[in-house]
Amino acid sequence: MVTAISQNRLRRRRSRAAPAGGRQGRAVLLALTLVVGAMLAALPRSFAAERVVSLNLCTDQLLLLLADREQIVSISWLGADPEESAYAHLASGLPVNHGQAEQILPLAPDLVLAGRYTAPFTVGLLERLGLRVLTLPPATRLDMLEDHIMQVASALGQTARGEALVADIQARRAALEAAAPADPVPALVMRAGGFTAGEGLTHELMTLAGLDNVATRLGLDRWGSLSVETLLRTRPEVLVIPRYRRNAPSLANNILAHPALGGFADSRVVVEPRSAQLGCETPALLDAAEAFSRAARAARAADDDTATVGAAATGAAP
Repeated sequence: MVTAISQNRLRRRRSRAAPAGGRQGRAVLLALTLVVGAMLAALPRSFAAERVVSLNLCTDQLLLLLADREQIVSISWLGADPEESAYAHLASGLPVNHGQAEQILPLAPDLVLAGRYTAPFTVGLLERLGLRVLTLPPATRLDMLEDHIMQVASALGQTARGEALVADIQARRAALEAAAPADPVPALVMRAGGFTAGEGLTHELMTLAGLDNVATRLGLDRWGSLSVETLLRTRPEVLVIPRYRRNAPSLANNILAHPALGGFADSRVVVEPRSAQLGCETPALLDAAEAFSRAARAARAADDDTATVGAAATGAAP
């Protein structure tokens, strides 16, 4: 009994000691949340958005490509970072957010773009308040690129712009398929930290470009680990080495400077796409695929030159 009374007194003292500013701040945020939520919940669900906030790196880029500038209220801080976003140059001057509800609500957006795993607490709160939230899953196939573009374009009232972008992507895919060597060129992705790319979106891009992703034959998964010894043993003709913060000191980047890789890479066709081109479902994926395609053709041309030289040395027909 004495213990219970003491605990109750302690709770009352703590309650009296709580700073008034903290309670007032929470009250203001709650009031703002209720007012903004009521205003936005009253809007029709099918209207073309005029005030759009993006919380996710991938939706940032789709927004930058599809929206009019005046439609964009804020993007995530990653969307303005050129190491992360292939379209960071389009984000100059735009406000950025870190996915926090107290940042988003005062902006009074009529559409919020998010990824499935983006700021789940914030997204859940916005949805409970009745805000219009478009959530996109991570893209695992190239076909999802076109679907995501049209979903965002429709929400923005920019359907024609979305259709034009999809038509361009389809034309580029067709050109890549037509240019791919009949005999795929063995290739491996070598990322910082020794990671590679197995089955997944990068693998699909490599296949489209005429590369044979050796990692899939090694049983490696989407982001499998690849030792230097395995790389040297498999002897791919093309090395894909994505560029990401090369000037930042890190143990992960050091593996790319391994002495054994220097001479090995010198005798291979090396393609170095920006990591930002491979991270999201944007047309930048096709930029990377076109770089893969050029590497595949260069490797095949080198093979043809070697065969011609060998035939001339032996007197045989090439």
